[in-house]
Parts: sequence; structure tokens; C-alpha cells
Amino acid sequence: MIWALTPAQSKEQQILSHGVTRLGELATKLGWSLPLHVWQVCDSQWPQPMRPTQAVGCALPEKTTAQAIDDALQTLIQPLRQEGWAEVSKDFKHDFLLRLSRDLQVEGIARWRQALAPLFGMYARSLPLRGLWFSLPLPSGEKSNNHHWPHEPAWAGVLDGQRRRSRRLGWPATRVAYRLALGLALVWGVGMLLSFTSNRTQIAHLQNTLATLQTAEQGDPQLRAFSELTRELDRLDYRAAHGTPWYQRFGLNQNDALLEALWPRYVEANQRLLRDPAAANLQAALNRLIKLPADSPLRSKLSAQAYDQLKAYLMLTRPDKVDSAFLAKTLSETETERDGISPGLWQALTPELWKFYAEQLPAHPEWRLEADPKLVAQARQVLLSQLGQRNAEASLYEKVLADAANQAPALRLAQMVGDTDAS
Repeated sequence: MIWALTPAQSKEQQILSHGVTRLGELATKLGWSLPLHVWQVCDSQWPQPMRPTQAVGCALPEKTTAQAIDDALQTLIQPLRQEGWAEVSKDFKHDFLLRLSRDLQVEGIARWRQALAPLFGMYARSLPLRGLWFSLPLPSGEKSNNHHWPHEPAWAGVLDGQRRRSRRLGWPATRVAYRLALGLALVWGVGMLLSFTSNRTQIAHLQNTLATLQTAEQGDPQLRAFSELTRELDRLDYRAAHGTPWYQRFGLNQNDALLEALWPRYVEANQRLLRDPAAANLQAALNRLIKLPADSPLRSKLSAQAYDQLKAYLMLTRPDKVDSAFLAKTLSETETERDGISPGLWQALTPELWKFYAEQLPAHPEWRLEADPKLVAQARQVLLSQLGQRNAEASLYEKVLADAANQAPALRLAQMVGDTDAS
């Protein structure tokens, strides 16, 4: 946009402020910035139609300041003076450049700094000042060429400055959509990086755990590795049911894949380290009970504990009948320590290991233990005989008490005390 001013208008601050305001409103309505060129059409006391025209003024950089205008105009003074003397030497009427140089040096620079001050305030973005130009009134074209615009040399500075594009103002829908898309892409990229790092760390930790579980010797290292594997499985299973953390939900979540890969490893390690030895202990305890003589006092003493052991053994063979809390408690109490493992470590880790196994067993019927029908039948027969013996003893005691009550009538307090002086 070109704003043409006369010398008189350039001195009226009110006119300039009003013009800047109207141009700023126009830019706001259009939604685009309007690069502005201020052009002063100078006066002359005599016509100078034969004077050669050229672009006179200065192109200004982006984000122009008052000091930048001062510097740009200051650099014009000497070239204008030299060119002006050259033109006057050819024709004394061609004094435009010489007078312009003098005016700028005397008061023009200060006047233009004050005149253009409104462009450095709130309208600096909507009306970026791109140039300040000077010329005499240009001759109008011939009437026969009303639709033809002659390319005058005086326009060269303005036309060269058109390479700078105007900018959008405010926040149109396209700009908002672009910024939102860019922000979403940035957030998603950061999220993917965070998800990748988190999943990579988790996978590396599980690989180390599995390597320890497979290569370590029997004992404390194996139990620690199995406990760590169980904790990770518990965490993954919980996330599968309730959702993974937000920082793993950016397209790189490996929760289900890890679960699928770890369950077979867990089953193999659990059967080797916990279930099979525990089942062997239960079978040994039940066989010990069965082999005791029928009249052995130890059989009666062990029968209560054997009942819980038989119940736990049957739960291992029937996952659909599992009472998780009972099974975990019984298995922990049946084997309070194990050879080759520190007692403290065993007692600290196995309760949680049995708890996890007992909670998962109903959902995995393929984990069931093959029962020994003969052992179950013999143990059940022993326990039933012990129960019948207890019932018979209880009935005998009740009969003795009843007979005693019939033979001895009830006594009053006075009869029981006799001649004893109660005082």
C-alpha cells in the first residue's frame, strides 16, 4: 500500500494519526498486514518536466524503528546533494534533489521521525513500514491510454520492495487448525519417544530377569528372579484389565505382547520352583498320615492339619474349586523353608508368590495338577475314620454324663455346704 502525502499533510500530526488509525482498521478487517510505503509528493516553484526521474528514498527493513529511519535518511543527504548539484549544473531549474537534501538536513529527519511515530506502536504488525519515498508530481499519461500504466523509474523502489509478503493477522480458522495440528504432532512425537523409552526399559529389565531365571543356579538368585518375574506379570495383568499408564499409550504399547510372551515362562518356572515341590510335600504328608497305625496318637494329632493339606491338594487338581486365600495360606504353612534357600528370603517372598498363583489358578485350568486317585481315596478314608472315632468318643462322653446325672440327684447349696459356717 502506498500512502501519498503533501509536505503540508506530513506536518499535521493529527492527520497522520487519523490516517494510521483508518489504515490499521482496514488491515484488521482484511485479516492481512498491509506493507506500507509513505510517499511525499513535493512542491516546486517552477515546473521541471524535463528533469530525469528516479527512485528517491529508502527501503526499510522489517521491524523498523525510529532510529532506523533516522539512519536511513541520514545516509541519503550526501548522495542527494551530489546528484542534485550534478542536475543543477545541467539545468538550474532541476533543483529538486538539492532542495530535498537541504530540507532533510535542516528539519526533515526530525519531522519524519515524529510523523511516523504512530506506525511504531499498536499498528507495527498490521502496518509494517517498508519505505519512505520522495518525488515531484509525476506527469499524467495520455488520455488515449487510460488503461495503461507506464512504468516510471520513480516506482522502482516500491516495486522492488513488493518481494516481501504480507502476513495473516489474528487467528483465522486455518491458522488455528495449523497450530493445533502442529501442537498435536509435537505432543504425539514426545509421547512416542516417552513410550518407546518406557517400553524399552521394561523389556530390557524383563530380559535380564529371564536370563537370570534360566542361567542362575538353584537357590536365592533363582527365587529372587522368579519373584521379580511374578511382580512384573502382576503389573502387566493389572494394566491389561485397568489400562496402561498414559505415557505408554502412544502407539508403542507392548503390554499384551509381553503378557503373551511371559506366561509360558512363568508357568515353567512356577512348576519347577514352587508348585511341583509343594505338591510333592503335600503327597508326602498325606502318605505319612496313611502309613501311621490306626491306634497311633500321632494320627489323631495330624488329622486336622492333614484335612487342610488334602483340601489344598484337591484344589491344585480342580482349579474351578479354588479358594485363593485358603490355598495360599495352606501352601505357605506347609513348607516354611526349603533346602538351598535362605530361610529369611523364603519366608519373605513365598507368601506373595503363592498369593499370585492362587489368584491366577481359577483363570488358567490348564495349570491343574494330575491327581493321584489312590492317595486321595486313602487319605479321605483315614480322615473319615478319625472323624468317626471322634464322634464316637463324643457320644460316649455324653452318655457317661447323662448316666451320672440320673444316678446323682441335684443338690442344693445348703446340702453341699453342710455344717460349714459360711461366716
